[in-house]
Amino acid sequence: KKKKKKKKPSRIATLWLLEAGPRCWFLCRRLTAGSMADWGYKMRFRPYVNPTSMQAKLCFVAVNAARVKPGDLVWDPFCGSGSILLAAAHCKAVCFGSDLHLERGIHDNFQRYRHPPCFAARADIARPPFRSSLAFDAIVCDPPYDVMETAVIAE
Repeated sequence: KKKKKKKKPSRIATLWLLEAGPRCWFLCRRLTAGSMADWGYKMRFRPYVNPTSMQAKLCFVAVNAARVKPGDLVWDPFCGSGSILLAAAHCKAVCFGSDLHLERGIHDNFQRYRHPPCFAARADIARPPFRSSLAFDAIVCDPPYDVMETAVIAE
């Protein structure tokens, strides 16, 4: 059998975000030029993935839309396996994550890509695991929609 070579994308798309401005003008801001940054972050390369993990490309778009820069404090209140936080860590941000069902897998994913550890805690969104005086530069998340997993209500 012949080995199949990995194909590189033949096209690179540009995604634009349209925002309504004064007098209904449309202001366009370039979010991404389809960079290859997400190529190695695909779910098949991660040691830990759960059923609700977000696709790498969407994570990079969300982090880019939040204008995450090196050194920014980024919080994902529904971090799960850490998909969004991996994209933020790629941008050299300091990552904080919380989830009601936090598992060890998020730390395994960060180690796989040799990113600094993520500060992760098991917590409910109603009771954040940090002081209220902590100011984040960005809060980026993919809220649970109760579609793929059952919801657990904290008492």
